Amino acid sequence: MDEVISVMYPSLSGKEIQDSSNILGANKGLLIVKPVITVSGENLGAVILEISLLRANQLANQALHKMLMIALATISVGFALSVWVAGRQISPLNQIRNATEDIANGDLSIRLNSKRNDEFGELAISVDKMTEQLQSTTVSKGYMDRIIQSMRDGLLILDENKTITKANTYITSLTETTEKKIKITTHLT
Repeated sequence: MDEVISVMYPSLSGKEIQDSSNILGANKGLLIVKPVITVSGENLGAVILEISLLRANQLANQALHKMLMIALATISVGFALSVWVAGRQISPLNQIRNATEDIANGDLSIRLNSKRNDEFGELAISVDKMTEQLQSTTVSKGYMDRIIQSMRDGLLILDENKTITKANTYITSLTETTEKKIKITTHLT
């Protein structure tokens, strides 16, 4: 029996067969040797198992490729989902910001009319209520300008620095100049 083993596996010739595991040339295979010994200690031979690692390497590479593709797909879906969620969160904020800018510029006709049932919807409802209250209690600048211009008495409006910011028609006709010239003159003195 030793002759057959030594012909097939010269590295084992002339040696006592022992338990061993050896990697064959450039990770192409695995050679496992297990001696078969009787209870009385007589050597009956060996069980030799040669396993090709090429197929195992191919399967490992395929599994690695699949895992990389799944990871890439998962990352892509996660990124797309995060962009979608962020867009859903930013859009109402932008609408509310734009509405408040318009309200700050005097447009009290703005309404958000939000149908959302979250915090953004609550904020939009609050902005709509605030705008309605402002609209019912605030007199427009144009309305005030018309009242000031129609007054029969002279009226000068000053800011906190005692600079003329507005003059009505009576003052401009009395001084025979324009409101703009009156403002410029007060800034120079």
